[in-house]
Amino acid sequence: MGEINDMTGGDMADSFVERLLLLDDSLACVAMIHLCVEYWTDRIIKEKCSGAATYLGDPRMHGLGIKLAALWNNDILPEGLCRNIKLLQRLKARCVEDMDVDFSQMDLGYEDPEGNMKLDQFRDRLVSGDEETAKAVLRWIGMFTFGWLSKHCVEELGMVR
Repeated sequence: MGEINDMTGGDMADSFVERLLLLDDSLACVAMIHLCVEYWTDRIIKEKCSGAATYLGDPRMHGLGIKLAALWNNDILPEGLCRNIKLLQRLKARCVEDMDVDFSQMDLGYEDPEGNMKLDQFRDRLVSGDEETAKAVLRWIGMFTFGWLSKHCVEELGMVR
C-alpha cells in the first residue's frame, strides 16, 4: 500500500482503497467516492475556510457544488482538483437521475495529479454493461479525485487524517 499512501496522503487512503475494492457495483463506487470527497470538503470548510464556514453555516446542509464554489473562491483547492470534483458531481447526478446509468458514456476528462495517465485510454474497452471495466475506471476516478484531495488536505493544508 506504500504506492497508494504516496499518491493519496496516508492511512485514510488505505481505508478508502480497501472499501472501494470491496464494492461490487458501479453505483456504489460512485456513491462512496462522492461521500469520501464530501467528507474532506466539509472538514476543509470547517477548519480552513472561516469565511465560507460563516456563510454556509453547517456545510453538511449544502450540496457539493456550493461547497466546491466556496473552496474555489477562497483559493483552497487547485484548479485540476476542482475540475475532477465537478466531474464526479455530474457523474453522481447522472446516477441519481438514472439508476441504470450507462457508464460507457461517462466523461473521462479527470486529471491525474501526477500527470502520468489519461482515462481516455479506457474509452475503447468501456462498453455498455461492462461492469468490471466500469469499476476499474471508477477506481481510477476515486484516486484522481479523493486521493488527490486527501493528499492535498494532509500535505498542503496540514490537516490531520
